[in-house]
Amino acid sequence: MDTLLLLVAIGVTVFTVGLMGIEFLSRRLDLLSLRALFLLGFIQFYGLATIFMVWLGTASDLYVATDYGYARLALCMPVFLGLFLAFDRFGARMRWVRKIIPPLNFPATTPGILISTGALLFMATISLVIGYGGYWAAVLIQIRSGIAAGAVGLATFFLLAKRFNPFAWLVFGSVFLTAALLSVAQGSDRRYLLSVLLVVPWMWYFYRLRYKSTSAAVTRLSVVAVAALLVIAAYTGVRHDLGGDRDVTVTARANQFMKLAQKGTIKRGSWARMFYQDTPTNTCFIIENYPQQYKLVPFNGLLFTLTNPIPRSIFPAKPEGLGEVLQVQMNTTANLGVGIIGHGWAEGMFFGVVGYGIVFGLLAGAMDRLIRDRVHNPYFMAAIGSGLGNVIALPRGETSLFMVFIISSFVCITIILYCTRFFLGPFMRATAPISAFPPGIADNPEDDGDLDPVEPPNPEFPDDIWEAEESRQPALALAYRDSASGDGSLRTNGSSNGSANRVPGSLPDPAQPGGARPARAGLGASPSFTPRSAE
Repeated sequence: MDTLLLLVAIGVTVFTVGLMGIEFLSRRLDLLSLRALFLLGFIQFYGLATIFMVWLGTASDLYVATDYGYARLALCMPVFLGLFLAFDRFGARMRWVRKIIPPLNFPATTPGILISTGALLFMATISLVIGYGGYWAAVLIQIRSGIAAGAVGLATFFLLAKRFNPFAWLVFGSVFLTAALLSVAQGSDRRYLLSVLLVVPWMWYFYRLRYKSTSAAVTRLSVVAVAALLVIAAYTGVRHDLGGDRDVTVTARANQFMKLAQKGTIKRGSWARMFYQDTPTNTCFIIENYPQQYKLVPFNGLLFTLTNPIPRSIFPAKPEGLGEVLQVQMNTTANLGVGIIGHGWAEGMFFGVVGYGIVFGLLAGAMDRLIRDRVHNPYFMAAIGSGLGNVIALPRGETSLFMVFIISSFVCITIILYCTRFFLGPFMRATAPISAFPPGIADNPEDDGDLDPVEPPNPEFPDDIWEAEESRQPALALAYRDSASGDGSLRTNGSSNGSANRVPGSLPDPAQPGGARPARAGLGASPSFTPRSAE
């Protein structure tokens, strides 16, 4: 069965990489999306990890899997992947999601961005000194890196909009370095630092690279990806060298990073610890022991996510994370990657795996559609980008815990931003909005004109309302409307006349004379958020 599992793992990896490559090269889907990052995690923690486990013998010493587990894992991997990809398309049609997720419509002005960035970074910093120890320490560690990553996202947007301004570079550099140190203080998880690193290319892609040629976008993102990989590899080798995680200070981490930079080397064994993952082994343990030795735990992931904010002192019976349960069952204190397939099997065997594939496919599709609808809003994009490290880690597990991290980061950023606007709203609205889009998408007087905007990825999502309207007005599908003119006139992508306030991907709304509605794909703007460049 090991040969069968190896062939399936190779097939799943090659198919997923090939599918992502074809979709991006054909401009059908974005190179960066929650779906793409989830699939990268699935490739690492199930595709490559299984290949290494069977081919190179890198299986965890904690458990020796049998043919029973290998055969079922070989079946579950393509089933889960197929369901995830299929229901991702259905999730993209769930337009009602936008009604329950706050739009974060705040002034995208220079003072607005700077004030919000400062507020997020300030809250992330003071979390180091409040609530230390016990339950609140655990909560703050969960959200600190997310809040810091949100600040980096806004600082990146400011840099893209003012990239020839030395002050913008000073702001970005200061915020990025501070956030990176905050993400590794009082902890050693790589996901926190990875979130800070990933939010930079996330904002860069959606506000710049998305409108470049495919080769240009891939080249630039590849350079950033290699740099981030080297940083994570270097950190992997030293992250446990400072003793107990809760006692690690910002100063200690800063000194550690300075020594790493001076040496310029990556500790021996770091690459192996990054790629030789225990997720397939732990998943096989669950497959072979649930329900034979241990009872199934239906809906444990959902219940854990919903009850996690409640202190155990108040709710002693709240569900435990499956990773902690597995530590007892496998008699180890190691940090175990249960695997998203392992979660599904422990909750309902094959039916649980099917359920996880469907649910996470719907979530990825719905959120990526919402991202395309609100791509003009830097606050929303930064908040969503604050948990990207956890998105990649979802296939590894603890899946439910990582969902808590993603949700709590977004919620805390939302609360901080709304409080900031409540107290400092007039200052945030003091100047004209700024734009980080390239010329031809939204005019920016600071642009040097070196960009050659191309059509962004344009996925097709069947939607009766959109299709009915476009069937009546097919010629308007690629038109851009000058929202500043108010006369309902249309301007093509090549027009340079009156383009300062045009909304990318907007079409005339028949129900509102002179109004505009966001296009069904590509650059759909939030109806209540229209970016404008500084005059």
